[in-house]
Amino acid sequence: MTKVAVTGANGAVGRALVAMAPSHRLDVVAAVRSERAAADVRALDRTARIVRVAYDDAASLALAFAEAAAVIHLPGILVERAGTTYEAANVETTRRVAEAAKRAGVRKVIFVSAIGADARSENRYWRTKGAAEAIVRASGIPYTVLQVPMLLGPGTEAARALRRCLR
Repeated sequence: MTKVAVTGANGAVGRALVAMAPSHRLDVVAAVRSERAAADVRALDRTARIVRVAYDDAASLALAFAEAAAVIHLPGILVERAGTTYEAANVETTRRVAEAAKRAGVRKVIFVSAIGADARSENRYWRTKGAAEAIVRASGIPYTVLQVPMLLGPGTEAARALRRCLR
């Protein structure tokens, strides 16, 4: 089995990856920031390996990435709220993940970004996604950047925003 660490494993994409991992012979380590997030992942798969991380704590990232062949980094927020910014969620987490992945000897980083990401964009969301892509590209680790459209589905921020607008 190939060991893969997934940051943001409690989000919609992360939960889908955790759920499909056994059928694809992947040994997933779900990297999450809170006990609530860990409980979300545990509800999907009681056997899931979960590591609580803090992006400003290199030791917690090292634990999550130890012996991982790849890191799938699912960073970011669609809507800024008190206590979090696009810069913190997209750029700083990516910088710390790339540094920790390099130290851990991870062989591949898969970074999920957004269509429209561009470090020169006037739009702060796209600008920070573009800056994060640049960090991944400069990391020295083989990488894949996936620029995806807005993700809609159960539990996604985009679905909640769309629902609010429709009301």
